[in-house]
Parts: sequence; C-alpha cells; structure tokens
Amino acid sequence: MKKTKEKKAFVKFIVTVMMWGLIGGTIGFCASHFSLNIGEMIELIFHWIVKSSTVLLALCYIPMALAAANLIKGKKYVVMALSQEEEEPFQKADDYIEKSITWGSYSMILSFAAFGIMASGMIEGGIAGIKGVLISLALFVLLLIILTVLQYMAVEETKKMYPEKRGNVLEEKFQKDWFFSCDEAERAKIGEAAYASHMALAKAFVIYFAAAVMLSIVIPIGPLPVIIISSLWFIQNMTYLNTIKKQK
Repeated sequence: MKKTKEKKAFVKFIVTVMMWGLIGGTIGFCASHFSLNIGEMIELIFHWIVKSSTVLLALCYIPMALAAANLIKGKKYVVMALSQEEEEPFQKADDYIEKSITWGSYSMILSFAAFGIMASGMIEGGIAGIKGVLISLALFVLLLIILTVLQYMAVEETKKMYPEKRGNVLEEKFQKDWFFSCDEAERAKIGEAAYASHMALAKAFVIYFAAAVMLSIVIPIGPLPVIIISSLWFIQNMTYLNTIKKQK
C-alpha cells in the first residue's frame, strides 16, 4: 500500500514537471516568434494599470468601509455580551470583530499594492502630473490612518471581552505580546494558520517565479523580480527550518 502511494506521488511529480516544461516551452517558442506583439500587449496592460492606480487606490476604501461597518456591529454585541453575560453575544461579537480585521487587512494590502503601482509609473509619466501624485498620496496616508484606528478599536473591544489579552497595536511588539497572552488552544490555531500560510506561499513562490522567468522572455523586466521572489522564498524557508531546529 505504501509503495503504491509512493509510485502515485512520483508519477504525479513527473507529470507536473513535464506539464510545466511543456507550458514553458510553448511560451518560449511563441515568444521567440511573436515577441513584439506579446511584449507590446503586456506593456499596454501594465501602462493601463499604472494609469488607473489612483482609481485602484480609491477602491481600497470599499473594504475599509466594510471593516468599519463590521466593527460597529461588533461593538454593539460587545456591550450586550458584557451586560448579559451570555454565550451568543460573545460569539457574534467575535465574528464581527474578526470580519472587521479581515476586511481591514485586505484594504491595507491592496492599498500598498495600488500605491506601489502608482509610484512605479511616476518616472514613466503614468500619473497625470504632480496633482495625481498628491491625490494618490493623500488617499494612501488617510486610508492607513483610518485602518490603524479601526484595528486599534477592534483590539480594544476584544480586550473588553477578554481582559487577559495584552498588546498595543501602536507598538512594534504587539503581535508578540498578543501571542503570549493567548491560551494554548488559541496558540494552536495560530500555529495551524501559520503552517497553512507557509504551504500556500511555498506554492505561490514557485508559480510567481515561473511567471517572472517567462515574462522576462517576452519583455525586458530585468533580473530584479526574480531576485525579489527568490529572496523572499529563501527567507520563508530558512525561517521555517530554523524555527523547527530551535524547538528540538
């Protein structure tokens, strides 16, 4: 039974490698014959994305608004939980605060991406003058302030229900303090989430690395994207392996 599973895993590995090799070879062949057309098309897409960066940054306010709406609902249930001391209000308060933090995280990550896209187009003239830069910068800074306030409020509401929680969002060691104030069950959940994140990133790095290599065949993006992806990949794996080694 064990040998059968190992054979299946080996066959799956070989098929996967061959499939990616075929895809890479096909893209390389097409790129060598149609490099101008493909390159121009990708550059047009990039140019459109850069030109739309201010709009993309403004759209990041939508998940921020959802984060605020969920926090308001969560605060109401926190009041109910503390006054009634029943299980249901506690659960609903936790759910809404968790949704608020999730939407806030989406908004912050997307806003950094949009701002980075805007910054990449400043030299190329992707933004319409200094006015566009100032509008984007104002939107970005204001959004970060609002998201920080929302996260701070979410943490404080959680502390009201669970006084044993420690940590200040505005301090650098917040995540460490928060982790050590969690009980064993909560730490186990954090560990499972961290492992799931590690596995997802391991797959993502392979895909993004392959995409960067294939893209470099079509347009002259230089070695920087590959270097950045490889560096992050290296840091992730070394951190994971060193942490396991310390726990032995």
